[in-house]
Amino acid sequence: MIVLSYSSGHDCEGALTWAARAAIARDVPLAVVSVAGLPSMLGDANYAAPLPAEMFTESAQAIAEEGAAKARELGVKDVTAHGTTGDTARAVVEFSKDAELVVVGSRGRGQLLSALLGSVSYEITAHAHCPVVVIRRGADIGARNGQAVVVGLDGSEGSQDAVDFAAGVAVRSKGKLTLVTVWRDPIADGLMPVDYSHGDTLLQDIKKQAAETLQRAAATLRETYPDLSVDTVLVEGLPADALLKAADGADLIVTGSRGRGGFGGLLLGSVSHGVLHHAKSAVAIVR
Repeated sequence: MIVLSYSSGHDCEGALTWAARAAIARDVPLAVVSVAGLPSMLGDANYAAPLPAEMFTESAQAIAEEGAAKARELGVKDVTAHGTTGDTARAVVEFSKDAELVVVGSRGRGQLLSALLGSVSYEITAHAHCPVVVIRRGADIGARNGQAVVVGLDGSEGSQDAVDFAAGVAVRSKGKLTLVTVWRDPIADGLMPVDYSHGDTLLQDIKKQAAETLQRAAATLRETYPDLSVDTVLVEGLPADALLKAADGADLIVTGSRGRGGFGGLLLGSVSHGVLHHAKSAVAIVR
């Protein structure tokens, strides 16, 4: 099942189209979820004319039905609509327990870094139990076929999951996949003591290991998916910046979550956080 977090906002239309295409390509049901937040006045005993909570539930259900109808028009056969009240992120995360993918619009409105994505979308991405695709406001989601997918690879188990997800998207859309591996100079970054006598050898070893990781992954993909076009990019720099630069013009950027912390803001690593906030295309975070 694919879960779509849907509202009547502009950026949700792109998310709906992306989710509908994914449901058709995967041949799985689509669940359209709309959540209405209850205004604080409903809990205020002094409020003269409290509005019934059912009104908000009915409104959310109507919006969900609207999204489901649009999905059917796009060709999705198995669609359900779910309208409820409460916290949007919590509700969608609960639905994600039984899903293979969640799709959400960015909803970002502000100019500050923390507002570029939108708190609801960020919370869903940070806490969902499955991969999440975020469709940025104004992003060109591309044609149904021929998706250009870019994925970051660093050799970790999490990034391998991201590669598998990205390959699946590229194969189903008959598109192309680009693997990006970024290596860094630990001396220049201040991560190791300066030792110029071994500096060149160290950098050569780091670059060599990164290149080998990249080529092994590409070889495996070409063997597994003979018809898939696979390109590789090896670059030095900051991972998020390098990945974004390599993905310029792509339809989808995929990265692992890499979050290890217990707090909401630490559930996404610095790379996935940076890509989410600055990408112009759709972004998939895989955990």
